[in-house]
Amino acid sequence: MIKNVLFSLGATPLHKKSTKKLKISEIENKFNFKLPNELRELYSLFTSSVIFESGAKIKPNQAAPFADNEGYQSIEILYGIDNENNNILQKNVMYEELQQKGYFIFGASCGGDQLCLGKNDLKVYCWDHESSENEQEFYEISTNLSSFFNALKADEDEQPAKIDDTNSFLSF
Repeated sequence: MIKNVLFSLGATPLHKKSTKKLKISEIENKFNFKLPNELRELYSLFTSSVIFESGAKIKPNQAAPFADNEGYQSIEILYGIDNENNNILQKNVMYEELQQKGYFIFGASCGGDQLCLGKNDLKVYCWDHESSENEQEFYEISTNLSSFFNALKADEDEQPAKIDDTNSFLSF
């Protein structure tokens, strides 16, 4: 289902030579969360984290402070299961407080905001990492992963993603 969407956006593995991968069961046991079929499909296509050569964006269900002037939010990376930097295990451990609040990280938007799944409702959210305790932290992006992937569009304004010698994909 998501294969055509990903390839139309120029989905590219962040680590082209990664050979070791994490077991899905290890991730599920560590975080007490069964990965949805859409993430399993993603990891059958790519074990490495995924960036988008054509850029990717989505119009969130809920207006968010990090959206562009047309209401779109960029998608920077979908974390993989390879045993390299920027993997799904590393990011969920790094942001343990999101786990405690009932969210599972699977990717990132621009500026370090994290894409999460609600563990109870399986909705896709974006966590605003700059929000204070008195502000709203989570914004609904999509009602589920299927609609998330189907709503992704190429971001013509985004510079094509290129991976440098240090495996960085950031454009600043």
